[in-house]
Amino acid sequence: MKLEELARLAGVSKATASIILNGRAEQYRISKLTQERVTALAEKYYYIANVQAAGLRNHTSRLIALIVPELTHQGFASYARALELRLRELGYHLLVSCSEDDPEVEACALRALIGHQVDAIVTASCLNSDQTYQRLTDNCIPVILIDRKIPDSSYPCIISNDLDTSLQLTSLLLESSQQQPVYLGGVPGMCNSLNRLHGYRKVLDNAGIDVNEDYIFHHSYTAEAGYGMMTDYFSQHHALPENLLTASFTLMEGVLSFVREHYALLPEALNWATLGDNMILDLLPFSIHSAPQGYTSMAEHTIHLLLSGLAGDSEQQAIVLSRDIIRR
Repeated sequence: MKLEELARLAGVSKATASIILNGRAEQYRISKLTQERVTALAEKYYYIANVQAAGLRNHTSRLIALIVPELTHQGFASYARALELRLRELGYHLLVSCSEDDPEVEACALRALIGHQVDAIVTASCLNSDQTYQRLTDNCIPVILIDRKIPDSSYPCIISNDLDTSLQLTSLLLESSQQQPVYLGGVPGMCNSLNRLHGYRKVLDNAGIDVNEDYIFHHSYTAEAGYGMMTDYFSQHHALPENLLTASFTLMEGVLSFVREHYALLPEALNWATLGDNMILDLLPFSIHSAPQGYTSMAEHTIHLLLSGLAGDSEQQAIVLSRDIIRR
């Protein structure tokens, strides 16, 4: 139904109907009876305002874009939910797209979201430069980086202290065994990947442990990658690693899938740890230490930066969140 038809049925002008549906009836002193008649007809005929047209008039769409690698990642799904709930309270809606950690897919998603005239962009980017964002947004749309910092970018970001977390988890593993942990990492070259690996190497160096590069694997932050890297390790050593550190819980998910498929009984004497967390770790017969990401806190900080950016404050900020370590 078009606005003209709705106005005709309600016996008011198109302008009056628009004012009521845009929540400005009190400002123009439109009677309660007229307001109720228009809104009742809008509900009856499922009238939906043309948001894009309204955006052209008001220079805002009330749409916020979110680009994440994948929504099967429990952490990003939790973050998206927390962010959407807060945005909804503020009168905004969230559009979500996935990059699959592929730069070309991310650029394509970015172009599509900008085509929807979004007011701001929140991204867990896999790019090693922010030039694509600067070019496509023409520096007119606020951009906020989460979870991952693009090198040398001036965009505000919210990240975790990955270096310190990796230091703590690796040190925790060495408390039980001075054997070098096998390391399963994510996308090489990303800031978070580099920091996590650096923390791991630093602990081994301080402990005087010679690093065996064959114990260090890299791929992407997916369960499939974790499964594949564990397959590669197992084909070389024909056993599960006694010590293991994965750079994300999604990688640990892949490792656990491998264990389930290749072992009739789950082993009990393993010394493993992971960045990230999941309640399933409390139910396993062996211990996996973890470091949960504070996605709710990250969402709250995102809202603060979004409101600042939408108000025209583009000051560079870097918010670094610490993680608690769960020992099991």
